[in-house]
Amino acid sequence: MLLVVSIMAGMVIANFPSISANTDYEHEAERLRYVFKLARDEAELQATEYGFRADREGYQFLVYDDLALTWSVLDESPFDERELSDMRLDLKVEGEAFQLVDAGTSDDSGPTRKSAAPQVLLLSSGETTAFNVTLSSADRAWERTLVADGFATIEFEDEIERARQRRDDDGRDRRR
Repeated sequence: MLLVVSIMAGMVIANFPSISANTDYEHEAERLRYVFKLARDEAELQATEYGFRADREGYQFLVYDDLALTWSVLDESPFDERELSDMRLDLKVEGEAFQLVDAGTSDDSGPTRKSAAPQVLLLSSGETTAFNVTLSSADRAWERTLVADGFATIEFEDEIERARQRRDDDGRDRRR
């Protein structure tokens, strides 16, 4: 009996890191949503344009300097640059997939990540570029997509779908 309990305990402990890894992925996805919303709100409050730039290694937020006419990397928390060593990031802007490059290399337009313009804009008017950012584990066993419609919504795709389903269900219940 003691042998069976020991084996079962070993199986539970062996599986624990995957639970922990999913929690880390969820935490990073929630952080990204929070920072996107905060950047959008800051853009409105400060009457300044903000941006988001991603590559294969991670992402960063930028701010536009109206006087210098340049984008600068935000290096203050919570906007500071994030490296995603054990995660993948995929980006679609207005329905088109972006080919993300390595952080130290240039893309077709020439500039490296440190000097390039953002792929996503968060404007002082409250509008954003319509985008989908998908964070996933390296093996794609875990995945979460953050969606922005260009106006008010910056939410996870699965939560938008659940809300839509609830509205549809409520509408059917009222018609009965």
